[in-house]
Amino acid sequence: MKRLEQTVLVFTLILVSLGTFAFMIASQTLAQTGTPIELKFATIFPPTQPFSLAAQHWIDKIEKETGGGLKIKPYWSGTLISAREGLLEATRGSADIIHFAAAYEKTGLNLIKGQAGFYQGSAGPEVDIKVFWQLWDKYPELLREIQGLKLLGLGGIGNPLRLMTIKPVRNLADLKGMRIKAPQEALATLKTFGIEGVVIPMPDAFENLQKGIIQGLFASPETYKSMRFAEIVKHETNLMTNMGALPAYVMPPAIWNKLPADIQKVLDTNRIWLDQETIRMVDNADKEGSELAKKQGFSLFSSRNRISRNGMRHTMEKCLRERENWMQKDSPEQSTTKTFDV
Repeated sequence: MKRLEQTVLVFTLILVSLGTFAFMIASQTLAQTGTPIELKFATIFPPTQPFSLAAQHWIDKIEKETGGGLKIKPYWSGTLISAREGLLEATRGSADIIHFAAAYEKTGLNLIKGQAGFYQGSAGPEVDIKVFWQLWDKYPELLREIQGLKLLGLGGIGNPLRLMTIKPVRNLADLKGMRIKAPQEALATLKTFGIEGVVIPMPDAFENLQKGIIQGLFASPETYKSMRFAEIVKHETNLMTNMGALPAYVMPPAIWNKLPADIQKVLDTNRIWLDQETIRMVDNADKEGSELAKKQGFSLFSSRNRISRNGMRHTMEKCLRERENWMQKDSPEQSTTKTFDV
């Protein structure tokens, strides 16, 4: 019996040694193997859109910091994934890294979409990303909603969205009866004022405006140029809404687990950099978009009317309280009203 135990121990040590050796081989970088790892990156956005510009800068940075050990080939404009089922396609392995739009997903993500409504009046997108990552690290329910995918970066971050319309909107009464593309968290508020809010993927908005299916949308000024909205909408009202941070850049765990530890570390340490670069690209593009609107003679209306501003704010607060109650049905043991260290 003792001899048998010794044999088993030796065999176990051999297996552990072989496993360690195999891991070391698998973790070798380009400098050691001469063969880079190649991954596919897919997004619904065109290459000229600010999110895509930030993504390309991130790709360049990752490739440089891995010494060329990781090569990422981008596929733009929805060539590999769709706007409505990006998360499902990520779990199916349609690409190795996917930038999906959580706000446009057909089903699920109730907690993720719900938390995005609680950023109204925040100090800015830099604070938004800090709040989200604290939420992410604290509540595993959020990870379960994206089915265990590795999260590499965020979307939905940038300056407050402005109201862009085909006809002039000077107050809330002018919006009554209109159909407006809006973020999920604003739909209940708009409904209170007789406005039909609809969630439409941004790449589909141009055609919907062109055909008159919607009469306006909440969007950032950069879309005047990147999405060509300046060709259709001619009026802007600074009746703003904030869309909070959302998971965006994800990788299937089967791909993540195969990556060498040094490459995993580079990707992990660059997640905040990617978020900040997205903010920077959106901010730059917003300035360009606003300049384009001025040059084309847009009508720019202020929402400083006290009735409109206060009415919108009070209604939004009421709707957020209702949303909190609704979210707690999905996760009753958790409260969404927490204090965060920002």
